[in-house]
Amino acid sequence: MPITMDEFISLVEPEKTVLLFGAGASIPSGAPGVNELVGHFAEKYELDKDLELAEITFLAEKKASRRKVITDLRKFFPHVKPKGGLLKLPRWRWKGIYTTNYDTLVEQAFEKANKKCRVYSSNFDFHIDEEEFDCELFKIHGTIEKDISDGNQSRIILTVDDYDQTEEFREQLYDRMRGDLAGADLVIVGQSLSDPDMDELVKRAARLNKSSFSPGSITLLVYTENESRALLQERKGLRVVFGGIDELFTQLEKKPPKVVAASAVK
Repeated sequence: MPITMDEFISLVEPEKTVLLFGAGASIPSGAPGVNELVGHFAEKYELDKDLELAEITFLAEKKASRRKVITDLRKFFPHVKPKGGLLKLPRWRWKGIYTTNYDTLVEQAFEKANKKCRVYSSNFDFHIDEEEFDCELFKIHGTIEKDISDGNQSRIILTVDDYDQTEEFREQLYDRMRGDLAGADLVIVGQSLSDPDMDELVKRAARLNKSSFSPGSITLLVYTENESRALLQERKGLRVVFGGIDELFTQLEKKPPKVVAASAVK
């Protein structure tokens, strides 16, 4: 049985928690869903709407150009601003934040809170940096602001070709995630358990957690309730919580501060 949001909140310790954001973290702030993007490219480029996003954008790029496809994609994002619970994200010090989303919602939330967020969206972002940051954000599929069509070294990981050419970068991020998961819990925020992208995230995360030095628990926070699919995930040892990102951070904000025993204070 899925656990309640209240039960889950009682277990969360942000400094020992890694967040992995899927589409469910961005849609409440106005970001497009995969189906919306697929529909757009299918209609504009007269392609099969039953194709995956990576497939349909590859074909669209062949029909037009990389620049046109990326320009089309970017038209969905200028209005995307952090709302609701996402604005509360910077109030805690998370062990790590990862996202498969292209948007800049996390970066905007930290900027609004006057905090610094170190962003990794390509291999070229890994370098020695002595500056202090309030969070490290790892963007598994790149970022909407940077692409090779602009003359940038980074690329938005959108088409099947992009996935092939950025495998090394994504493996580097997953290696980093494996390290972050040692002694930590993982919370995956998604839209639906029936989403194939969510399923792939869960499988990858479970493998990484199992291979970490000291594996923690994995919790799936999903907006769309489905008891049957929840049971299928729970049989793998994962926890499932039905709810959205707004509810998560609103409830977490109400959690009483952790009390440190006087004997532990030096």
